Amino acid sequence: MPPTFVTTCEPAISMENASNTSFLEIKPINEWLALSKTKSTPKFLFGEFWLEGELSILFADTGKGKSILAVQIAEAIARGVPITPLKMTAEPQKVLYLDFELSDKQLEMRYAEDAADNKETLTGHHDFSPNFFRAELRQMAAAGAVSFEDALIEQIRSAVEEKAAKVLIIDNITYLRSGAVRTGEAIKLMRKLKDLKNELDLSILVLAHTPKRNTTWPLNVNDLQGSKVMANFADNIFAIGGSASYSDVRYLKHIKLRSTEMAYDALNVPTFRIAKREGNFLAFQFLKFEDERDLIADR
Repeated sequence: MPPTFVTTCEPAISMENASNTSFLEIKPINEWLALSKTKSTPKFLFGEFWLEGELSILFADTGKGKSILAVQIAEAIARGVPITPLKMTAEPQKVLYLDFELSDKQLEMRYAEDAADNKETLTGHHDFSPNFFRAELRQMAAAGAVSFEDALIEQIRSAVEEKAAKVLIIDNITYLRSGAVRTGEAIKLMRKLKDLKNELDLSILVLAHTPKRNTTWPLNVNDLQGSKVMANFADNIFAIGGSASYSDVRYLKHIKLRSTEMAYDALNVPTFRIAKREGNFLAFQFLKFEDERDLIADR
C-alpha cells in the first residue's frame, strides 16, 4: 500500500507571540551597502538568464525542449564551459538535477549515438562531468503527519548537503505539488525553495509548464502555469518559444530580471536548433539573434 501524505497547515502566530518576535532587521541604508561590499558579486551561470545565488524559472509549452536545455545548462555549469552565445563567469560547480520527467532509458537515448536498425543496445554515450548528479523520484515513506512537499523538500536538502552541490535544477515544479495549482500552494512552495536557497547558499533553476496559449502572441509572464505569485519569488524568469516556420528551431526570451540589464527582449532573442552535438548529445545549438515577431509569424 503506497504511503499516505497528509497536508498540514502551518501553525498560526498569535498576536501576543508576534509582538515579542522580531521579524524585521532595521539598519541605516549605508550600513546595508557596507555589508553588501563584503560579499562577492554574483557570477553568470547562463548569461543574464541565471546568476549565482538566484532562484530562476524556465518555462515553456510541452515539447519545446525544457529538459534538453536544462540538462545542457547543468553539464555546462558542471564543466565551467559556456553555452554559446551566453557567457559564463562562474567556476565549475557541483550540480544536483532532480529529474521528474524522464526514465533512465529515455535519458540514455538522448545522450548516446542513434542505434542502427540491427542493434539492440545503444553505444557511443556522452561522458558527463563527474560534478553532475541526477536524481529520480521514488516512493517515499512518510513519517507521521507530514505533507508530500515538506518530506520532499527535506530530502532535497539532505541530497544537496550530501553531494556538496551548489546548483539545484528541478525538472519540473509540478512534481513538487501534491494538489492542483492554487495561489496558497504556490506561495508556500516558492517560499520553501527561497528559504532552501538562502539556507544552503544555492543557485536554483525551476522548470515549469505553460498552459495552452495562442502561439502567435509574444511570450509573457501570464504564460507561466499556475498563479503569477510564483513570479514574485523569482529573481529571473525566461522562456522557450518555437518558430512558426521551422519545427526544430527554438528561441529564448527574458521575461523578468532583477540583477542585470534586459539583453534578450522581444527585439533580440537568441535562436537555436535542437540536434545531437557530436552525434551523442541532444542540445540547443545557436543560430543567430532575431526579432520575436518574425519567429511567431507564420511565413
